[in-house]
Amino acid sequence: MRLFAAIDLPESVRGLLAQRGRTLGTELKLRPRWVASENLHLTLVFLGRAERGSLPGVEGAMRRAATTIEPFRLRVSAGGAFPPSGRARVLWAGVDPIGEVTSLHEALRGELEAAGVGAADASRFHPHVTLARCRPPLVRALVDRALEMLRNLDSEPFDVAGVTLYESHTLPTGARHEALNRFDLGRRAGDRQ
Repeated sequence: MRLFAAIDLPESVRGLLAQRGRTLGTELKLRPRWVASENLHLTLVFLGRAERGSLPGVEGAMRRAATTIEPFRLRVSAGGAFPPSGRARVLWAGVDPIGEVTSLHEALRGELEAAGVGAADASRFHPHVTLARCRPPLVRALVDRALEMLRNLDSEPFDVAGVTLYESHTLPTGARHEALNRFDLGRRAGDRQ
């Protein structure tokens, strides 16, 4: 199993991001691999490969972490690219504010590591929604034009009330993400679970 924890995006936000991707593709004649609308999410922790037997430990850790963070509001905002200079392999949309998202990430990482089912990705956390993967990487001139078009990206604020555990299935047509469980944020939610 390939597992990750994520914040789900409302359909209206996924639609906005998909539309922006179509516009970028048409106006700039970009042909990267755009993330399918139904797969757009904000990854909090990527766990990588895990045995099915580790699932109860992962779910328990996620449940404990979720109870430490109260629900909050978020919006999708201006985008960027990875790496930030040179040829880009990924185009992404940012989120605002990042404080609560970072706190949720840290709570999840801490509980997962304490449970012995730590995250596979040790890189610095940078909250974002991946829009496209670029193979071959985009030349800087196209990246700069794409970033200019992502500069004014701004969704309506939306409520974040939970975190979802996903299994990612790699298929020839692209990834498919299957929601395995959802954990409500907040201490009162923890009392019910």
